Amino acid sequence: MSVDMTDYRDEWFYKSILQERGYYKYVKQYPRIACYLKRFMELLEPVSDMHTRLWGYPSNGGYFVALQPLETSLNLFDDIYATLLEMNDYSDKKLNAPFMVLVPPRHWQYTDKEAPDSWENGTFDVMGPYALENFRYFDSKKSSAPFPIITMLEDFQKTDRFPLNFQVDSHWNKNGANFFAGKVAEKIAGQIEKNSSFEKN
Repeated sequence: MSVDMTDYRDEWFYKSILQERGYYKYVKQYPRIACYLKRFMELLEPVSDMHTRLWGYPSNGGYFVALQPLETSLNLFDDIYATLLEMNDYSDKKLNAPFMVLVPPRHWQYTDKEAPDSWENGTFDVMGPYALENFRYFDSKKSSAPFPIITMLEDFQKTDRFPLNFQVDSHWNKNGANFFAGKVAEKIAGQIEKNSSFEKN
């Protein structure tokens, strides 16, 4: 499982709807009203924190966990980690297959050279003071997690391949996707070498 920078928002949002947490219990009953209300609160976010209080996260794009201290985003990090624990349990007990989590970076977490004309410019702080908070969180979980957690920041920092992203989009181009796929194969092979649960499956 690869954990992307927007997954923290998406996981919280959709899990909250499924579990009907707090105000979210009304979203399924009145989806159109909820959509308009959410949009209205997004517009008010510069002068009010009602969006954060009601929806559980800021409205300033999908990369907000890289714009604030880890402690502020801890509920979201813990929420997605809880889901990963459930996925690991299901994979182990139902599928009899090992589970592994990879955490790749977005380009703005390690360089200021990629995607210069990205349509997402302004929604992230290039190599900002909180850009690596998700890596801090997952590094802290490595020793206790019942599955391998592979943070891939260093792999992207060290590569001389360029560019890995489209010029106008923060997603990987063909070169970036090939680089990531190759690293995934490399990480899986490494786990097979040192972990018998990977080898037997």
